[in-house]
Amino acid sequence: MLQKLKSFFFHHPGLSSGWKIAVIAIGLIGLLDSSYLTYSHYSNQELACPEVKQINSCEIVATSSYSTMMGTPLALFGMGFYLLIVAIGLISLKEKYQFALNFIAPLAFMAWVFSVRLTYLQMFVIKSFCYYCLLSALLSTILLALGVLMVKKIELSS
Repeated sequence: MLQKLKSFFFHHPGLSSGWKIAVIAIGLIGLLDSSYLTYSHYSNQELACPEVKQINSCEIVATSSYSTMMGTPLALFGMGFYLLIVAIGLISLKEKYQFALNFIAPLAFMAWVFSVRLTYLQMFVIKSFCYYCLLSALLSTILLALGVLMVKKIELSS
């Protein structure tokens, strides 16, 4: 059992740099997205968002009571998440640290579950959509799929 765990975490034949670059790119897009939302929150600037019927739906979502947790904007937590994803991607570029990619799937799963909840709130409670938030939900979905595919590829090549 211990040998199997060791093999899973430290042996990654067949993962090309393309997988790692994809993780880094998605992480950077998410980092930019969440950074803009965080900046907007702390600077009290209205989000640049297409208006539908003279209503800035992004602003409605971003200023709702659901946009913060314990007084901290959720986007700041998103920045931490995406920064961690970028760091994992960069670390994994070194061959001996490829095992770090194993953390993508569980981290992305947690982010995806949280995004599903927030998307539900946008759709059924707030009844407005924030395009930046939806982008983050899409990115966490892509990261989850990427993480699962990487784990499957690792398992198949072991």
